[in-house]
Amino acid sequence: MGDILRRFVFPKYRGKIVVGTLCKAVEVIFDLITPVIVASMIDFGVSNRDQGYVVRMCVLLIVCQKMAAIVSQDSGTDIRHDLYAKVNQLAPADLDRIGTPSLITRITNDVNQVQVTVALGIRQIIRWPILAIGSMVCAMLIDAQLGLVFLVCTPAIAVVFWLVMSRSVRFREAADAQTLTAVTIGKLSSLLNPATLLVMDLGIVAILWMGGVRIDAGELTQGEVIAFVNYMTQMLVSIVYVANLVITINRGTASAKRIMEVLDCEPQITDEGTSEVRLDRGTLTSGVALALDHACFSYEGSPRPAVDDVTLRLGAGGSLGIIGGTGSGKSSLVNLIPRLYDATSGEVRVFGHNVREYPFTQLRSLVSTVPQQASLVSGTIRSNLCWRDESATDDELWRALKLAQAADFVREKDRGLDAIVEAGGKNFSGGQRQRLTIARALVGHPRIVVLDDSASALDFRTDASLRQALRGLRSELTCVIVSQRVSAVMACDQILVLDHGRMAGLGSHTELMRSCPIYREICLSQLRPEEVGA
Repeated sequence: MGDILRRFVFPKYRGKIVVGTLCKAVEVIFDLITPVIVASMIDFGVSNRDQGYVVRMCVLLIVCQKMAAIVSQDSGTDIRHDLYAKVNQLAPADLDRIGTPSLITRITNDVNQVQVTVALGIRQIIRWPILAIGSMVCAMLIDAQLGLVFLVCTPAIAVVFWLVMSRSVRFREAADAQTLTAVTIGKLSSLLNPATLLVMDLGIVAILWMGGVRIDAGELTQGEVIAFVNYMTQMLVSIVYVANLVITINRGTASAKRIMEVLDCEPQITDEGTSEVRLDRGTLTSGVALALDHACFSYEGSPRPAVDDVTLRLGAGGSLGIIGGTGSGKSSLVNLIPRLYDATSGEVRVFGHNVREYPFTQLRSLVSTVPQQASLVSGTIRSNLCWRDESATDDELWRALKLAQAADFVREKDRGLDAIVEAGGKNFSGGQRQRLTIARALVGHPRIVVLDDSASALDFRTDASLRQALRGLRSELTCVIVSQRVSAVMACDQILVLDHGRMAGLGSHTELMRSCPIYREICLSQLRPEEVGA
C-alpha cells in the first residue's frame, strides 16, 4: 500500500489530503463537545438551536467528503491509466504468466479496493482513533469513578479486536486466493459488531445502574450520566470502526501489492531496435521477405518446445501455407515473425534483418497479423479499420474492405464506414468479424500479412475469393496463411507441414503429396483423390 500512496496519492494530492484531514479533525472536536452540550441542555432545560453550528458542521463534512472523494477517485483513475499503459507494454509471454482474468481483476476490483482504502483513510483514520481516546478523556474529566466502567470495557473490546485482527492480517499472504480470503475475512468481520455491541450495551447498563445510585446521592446530575452514555457509545462505536478500517486497509494492502506486481513487471520482450532499419525497394520487392534459421521456441514452464528447429526461406511476393494438427505449433511459429514472442534459439529474419534489429513500430508496420480470434472494439467500422494507420483515406479503407471481401455488407449499412460496432463486434456475424479484421490488417500497406486461421468462419466461396484477391497483390504483399483447410494452402508457393513443432515437410502441394505422409493423409481426409491430384 505504501508504494501506491507514494507513487499515485501523495505527490499529486498532498494538498487535498491535508485539507480533508484538517476538516475531519475539526469535526471530531465538535463531536467530542456535543455530549457536554447535550448534558447542559438536559440539566438546565435550555433549548439551544444553534443554526450556525449546524451550518459549520455541514460545511466541514462536505469539504472533508469532497476532498476524500477527489483523492480516491482521481488516484484510482491514475492507477488504471498506468495499469492500462503497462499492459500495452507487456508481451504475450508476460500476459500468459499473469493471466488475462487476473489482469482484469487487478484493473477493476483491486483498484476499487485501493480507492476505498484511500477514501476511508482520509475520512476515518483521523476521526475514529481521536474520537475513541477523546471520549475516554472527556468521560474521566466528568467523573473519575464512573469512568472506571470505561477502563473495564476498553480491554474487553481490545481483546475482541485483537482476536479478530490477528486472524485477518494473515490474509495478506493469501491475496491470490481472493475468493477464499474475502469469504473468510467476511466471516471474521461479522463477529466484530455483535461482540462489541454486547460489550457496549453491558457498559451502558453499568453506567445507568451506577449513575442512578449516584444521582440519588446527589453526586451526579442526569445530564452528566447522559453525557457518560454518549461518550461510551462514541468510544465503543469508534473502536468498531477502527477494527473495520484495519480490515479495509489489509484488503487494500493486498490489492495494492497485486497492482504493483503488474506495474513493476519488466516486459520479457523489449524494443531493442534503436533506429529504423534502412530497406531499399529492391529488397522489398525481390529479396527474401521471411527467413527462419533453426528457429526454436518454448513457452515458459513447458516440457517441450512449441517450435523445434524450423528452417525456411520465402521470397518477397511469395506465399507460404502452414498446416498441421491442433497443437502442432502453427500459431506459435507465426507469432515469432512480428515478435509477439522471441525465438529461444535460432533466428527469424524479415527482409534480411533479424527481427530484433527493428523498432517495434517499423517491424509491425511491415508485418501485419490477423489472429485466430476476430477481435473488434466498440466504436465504428472506420475506427476499427484505422488501427494501423489513423490517417488512412476512405479510398484506402474501401480498397482493404474489397480485398477482404467485406465491402458489400459494409455498403449495406446505413452509415457505411461510420456504422456502429458494438463491444466485441457482437452486431456482426463471425464471418463478417473475420473479414473486417482481415481488412484492418491490409490498411497501412504492410509488406507481409499473416493470416492465422483467420478465415475459418468463411464459406469456401468467400475464402477462395479472398485468396484470389491476395494473389493479385504479389508485387507488393507476401502472404503467410495458417489454416486447417487444405484448400486454403494447396495453391501456396510453399507449404510447411508441422507435427508437434517440428517440420514434417516443406514444399509445394505436388511435392508434399509425394514426400510427406502426414500432408497426404490430411489432404485425403478433406478432399477427394481427384481434387488433390492423387
